[in-house]
Amino acid sequence: MVTRKAALTFGLSSIAVLTLTAFIFGEQQPAKADICDRFDITCRPSSPALGRSGTAPASSTTLRLCNQTPSTVYAAYSFWAGNEGWRSAGWYQIQGQNCSNLSLGSYSGDTYVYAEGSNGGRWSGRDANFCITRGNAFNIANSDRSSCNDSGQARVGMTRFRLNRGATNTYNFRVQ
Repeated sequence: MVTRKAALTFGLSSIAVLTLTAFIFGEQQPAKADICDRFDITCRPSSPALGRSGTAPASSTTLRLCNQTPSTVYAAYSFWAGNEGWRSAGWYQIQGQNCSNLSLGSYSGDTYVYAEGSNGGRWSGRDANFCITRGNAFNIANSDRSSCNDSGQARVGMTRFRLNRGATNTYNFRVQ
């Protein structure tokens, strides 16, 4: 099995930067953030569509997920992956009043977003349903057609969000 290691950096504030190390193609690496341990989840980016850093090249499409709440939000998204159908990936930890940038290469078109907050909040939608895995990082191919029967999996409703190629596309999770 070929394993590729990528360091992904997310700006958490002007002072702090959280660096997570992810192994793409099925390897799982525990997150190095205390908050992930506190909520008993593994937070690691796991999407093969992501670039090598949280800062996208000028020509790259960026999905910018912004947390407009005071609590930590754990986000997931689904995107069209060609022969693999709709792929869902998560969890992306976003501290309160901060954003995370996900570089998606030349991707454009629909994505779907979902999040759960450390305070029990949930940002779901009725636009489409996809499988996620509770408690661990996930990257699920054909997640719209999957039975979601694997351990910890659940089907959740997500909100549609259209991405423009080569642009930074910002989605805000707001206080409910």
